[in-house]
Amino acid sequence: MTDLTPNAIERILRNNYLGHLAYLWQGKPHVIPFTYYFDPTDNTIISYTSEGHKIDAMRANKSVAVQVEQVQSISNWESVMLQGTFEEIRGSSAKQKLHLFTEGVKDIIRRKEKQRGRVHQ
Repeated sequence: MTDLTPNAIERILRNNYLGHLAYLWQGKPHVIPFTYYFDPTDNTIISYTSEGHKIDAMRANKSVAVQVEQVQSISNWESVMLQGTFEEIRGSSAKQKLHLFTEGVKDIIRRKEKQRGRVHQ
C-alpha cells in the first residue's frame, strides 16, 4: 500500500460522485453510502440530505469521515479517506451549493457514460 499524492487524491475526488460517509451517533460509528460533489475551488465535499437521523447525528457531533474508491480491477484500485467537519449551509449559499452539487454530479455521470461508450464501441 502506498500513500497517494495530493494530485491523485484530487483526481479521485473529482472523477467520482459516490462514496461512504462516516459519522457518530450516540457514541457508535455509522457508515453509509452517499452522493457527493468535490468542489475544487474551496476543497470541500458537497452533499445534500433531508431531515433525519444522519443530519441529527452530524449536528450533534460535527466530526465526519469520507471514503471514496476508484476500482479498475481487483488488483488495480485506489481509495481516499478524508476526515473533516460537517458544516450545514442555509439560505442563498445553500441554494448555490445545491446547484453546484447537482450540475457537478450530472457532469461526472455524463463523462463516465461517454468513457463507457468509447470502451464498448
